[in-house]
Amino acid sequence: MIHFSEGAIRWLETILFERFGHRFILAEQPNTLQFYLNDSQGSITFPSLQGIFHQSRSDFPCQQWQASSEGFIAPIEDYIPAPSLNALPDPLIEFTEQGAILHYDILSLTYWTLTRLEEVGRKDLDNHQRFPAVFSHAYQHGYLERPIVDEWLMILGQVIQRVWPDIELKQHEFSIKVSHDVDSPSMYG
Repeated sequence: MIHFSEGAIRWLETILFERFGHRFILAEQPNTLQFYLNDSQGSITFPSLQGIFHQSRSDFPCQQWQASSEGFIAPIEDYIPAPSLNALPDPLIEFTEQGAILHYDILSLTYWTLTRLEEVGRKDLDNHQRFPAVFSHAYQHGYLERPIVDEWLMILGQVIQRVWPDIELKQHEFSIKVSHDVDSPSMYG
């Protein structure tokens, strides 16, 4: 059984709030996450949580999902990387009278990616004790330069708009913030 800690659930709720501008409530049931809005009908259900996203691993497949095949607009390329042990079902996203069912574990992917759980406890570190990108799932499957969490959250935003068409989602202005990794700053001082 997949289980999120209470802290992880609250953290994911914060991510959803910061991204979409609404306080969604996440409810965990055995191997399922569901989220809804207070005082609103409908919910979005993730019935197929993947345990792989709760492990420090890189050695599992990556599928590709074609957004346009189900009437969605992909933000970058029509095919979006979908790390997963399982083949993706068709359809990936279903709409019902109660809301939507997403057969891909977007929230656990978000947790795994943003917490960098893949890197925890690894022994294959470089000489500075960092996890090398070449060992990452993203590098091994060709999506290292893609913001797949953003891509999947943009798809989730489209689902939210179909389930709750009367709410307005927060709009974002993306920017780049350059940083530097200096291993020996005293060499240059």
